[in-house]
Amino acid sequence: STPSLTPSLPPSDLASYLFPLVDTDQFVHGICTTGISFPAAISSDPNLVYTEVPNWTNGMKMWDDRDYKAENIQGSEMCEGGIYLRPSLHKSVSRYTKIEFSGMLELNSPSSLCVFLMESDGRTGRWDQILPAEGFVVSSIFSWGGGMGQMRSYCKSMS
Repeated sequence: STPSLTPSLPPSDLASYLFPLVDTDQFVHGICTTGISFPAAISSDPNLVYTEVPNWTNGMKMWDDRDYKAENIQGSEMCEGGIYLRPSLHKSVSRYTKIEFSGMLELNSPSSLCVFLMESDGRTGRWDQILPAEGFVVSSIFSWGGGMGQMRSYCKSMS
């Protein structure tokens, strides 16, 4: 038989997601993932960078510029045990900031991308209104800072 001139490519194992532009004057968030190796998030704001922190659970620091710690983290809906991409900034994220996630899917492992957003104030980037239509499932509430803030996790399967 004649060799094919069309190269065969392996199935893609890259996971990526471009979030909507931040559409509020302040933005409080976190990003967490399970079943994805080498997770990373980049932003168009040079002051907003992310630090990879393994084994997300209660008592972990949520932002580099604050000492607030997570409370009431329970189960996969809140990314428990996942890799947290801790933002450098707690709330001083500019409107229209672009944030993109990427990583490598782990073989034979369910994978998800989760975003933590404020429950009851306007510092959500309007992502709480947009992400459910993009396949993100909303969790029950967890808190930070001794109950000072309440958040929900929005998770999407990436496999």
